[in-house]
Amino acid sequence: MRHRPGESAGLPRAFGSRGGRVLAGDFDARPETGGIRFLTGRQSLGELSVNYQDAWEFARPGEDGHTFTLENPSIVTEADWSRIPPRRIDYIMVRCDDRGPTLRIHSADRIFDTAVQGTFGSDHFGVAADLEAP
Repeated sequence: MRHRPGESAGLPRAFGSRGGRVLAGDFDARPETGGIRFLTGRQSLGELSVNYQDAWEFARPGEDGHTFTLENPSIVTEADWSRIPPRRIDYIMVRCDDRGPTLRIHSADRIFDTAVQGTFGSDHFGVAADLEAP
């Protein structure tokens, strides 16, 4: 699936402009792609811009946090991804205001990255974050 920056353009209207908001899920996009750059305030779409803080990037600066990787053999079962480099494509993002994230980000962790009885729950590892209202 190809991620296009315009797919995110409805976010400011859909989620409002005030208060703590969280976007989370499988975005199928690496941190450097246009869609993620748009969400994190690094790229605008014409006059439209938003600013969400990537919880992983905030809590674990410089760490890759790959959620789609050959460490999980399920990705080869679904299709042959063996030549694709590991990547982070799953996110928890916290809306920012002019002072930064609207929720405190205490930590972020990769979860579901260990097989249970030889089976992984998904072809992706998950992400969890400890967030707190100010």
